[in-house]
Amino acid sequence: MNTRNNFQMLSKKDLDKNNFFVFISTLKKIVGIIPSIQTSLENLIGIEKQKKILYENTLSFINNFDSCNILLWGSKGMGKSSLVLSNHQYLLNANKNIKLIEILCSDLMYLPEIIYNLRKYQQKFIIFIDDVNLDVNSKEFKILKVLIQGSMLSNSENIKFYVTSNVRNIINPDSNENFNQVQINDQRNNAIALYDRFGLILSFYKATKEEYLSLVSLYAKINRIKIDKDLEQQALQWSIVKGDYSGRTAVQFVTNLKSKTL
Repeated sequence: MNTRNNFQMLSKKDLDKNNFFVFISTLKKIVGIIPSIQTSLENLIGIEKQKKILYENTLSFINNFDSCNILLWGSKGMGKSSLVLSNHQYLLNANKNIKLIEILCSDLMYLPEIIYNLRKYQQKFIIFIDDVNLDVNSKEFKILKVLIQGSMLSNSENIKFYVTSNVRNIINPDSNENFNQVQINDQRNNAIALYDRFGLILSFYKATKEEYLSLVSLYAKINRIKIDKDLEQQALQWSIVKGDYSGRTAVQFVTNLKSKTL
């Protein structure tokens, strides 16, 4: 079934067959996908509080209790996207009926149409928008802000937003040097306005050296690789090259290590 603007709605067959979807803007279509989830929820360590809050909020949403849109923000590579995806898979493994649709930040202009069509279904949907970083004066920023809270399309009973960003306010404020103080304050207030519309904020911080090595040890164990002092030093050297201590850096080190041991 097509709308007047040729937006292709999900068919019952698509919904029954898939639990993960992506929106393809060139097709104006939501398509099913089998994601490559790198780690399970149990193996995401160091973010226990964030895991608990996200899981409980999603479960409340599924069970028709109060739930919130969530912003996951903080240091890159610390598990924000992995948490959203692995949490969804964990719930599916527990026979919970919920669908996740990823929409690229560059496709936010289609959000009103997508939400309008998803409201017609009985299924529950998480709209997942990863790595959001918008210009405060952009059309995409304005659309996302009003749809999170403020529009008649907001607070749809079967839709919640899970959004990740490396920065708390999700935006790049306009740094026009010709702005007076009133205009600068308006820019700041506008930037904070989107952040404030999320019911829950989950923060992710850089890993310490010890936490990083624990992550390396965990992922090595999963891959049946024994970590000794020499490999620990290699892991630290790897982190210097990559520029940080993070879960992503640990996974990449172990993946590289595994490829050399095959």
